[in-house]
Amino acid sequence: GVLDTMAELLQQLPPRLEADETEARAKRARDPLSLCLVQELRRANRVLRHVRLSLDDATGALEGTTALSDETAKTIQSISTAQVPASWRKVSHASHQPLGAWFLDLLARVEQLERWKDGGHLASVWISGLFNAPGLLLAIRQDIARDK
Repeated sequence: GVLDTMAELLQQLPPRLEADETEARAKRARDPLSLCLVQELRRANRVLRHVRLSLDDATGALEGTTALSDETAKTIQSISTAQVPASWRKVSHASHQPLGAWFLDLLARVEQLERWKDGGHLASVWISGLFNAPGLLLAIRQDIARDK
């Protein structure tokens, strides 16, 4: 049922992306690409936090340990019909995918950011997997201009 779906989503949801070290490095280097990464990490963390809190609230409401708000009821209804809750779409990337595909997409986005954060600059980027692709393009132009 819907409780099982929410438990599975919570289990698969990655923890917060550690951004403090990346942020400090970006401030020291004043590197446009690092600053872009920090913005992407912040946005991903906002999505992860919102999804986690929303799933926790919905689970608590269904188990009877927390009150059922209108927003939580809408979340439960969306998940029960395999749709992305509207509040999740509002804080995340634009998508018309059903819940399962949207969630896998979110996991792939987070994985790309982890690789970028842990390995420095990426040799290739899934550009549509970024929250702000134009921001990356601008950072690349700025980085190239600095090198000249």
